[in-house]
Amino acid sequence: MKVACFSPKSDLIIVKGKLRGPLNPDGRLLRLAFDTAADETIIAPEILDELGYNPRQGEAITVMRSVVGREHGYMIRVERFECLGHPAEGRIRVERAVS
Repeated sequence: MKVACFSPKSDLIIVKGKLRGPLNPDGRLLRLAFDTAADETIIAPEILDELGYNPRQGEAITVMRSVVGREHGYMIRVERFECLGHPAEGRIRVERAVS
């Protein structure tokens, strides 16, 4: 079991993660906001670019709705993602405007 400490005074719970990609098979360390109600992981597009992923690899266009409006993005399959001691292969949502 992995334990992540957090401050109850903080607005966000921040956890560590790692994402691997074609240009960095060892992976890049990430700081992620932990959302207990989320069913997707959102990664900034600059990080995916750095790891060798490309928007053309996207499998689906997505729209995220929040109190500030609608944000367009896409889902992309990644080689490996790890967070809280759990490895996973699968799709990740990317926040990026789609024209």
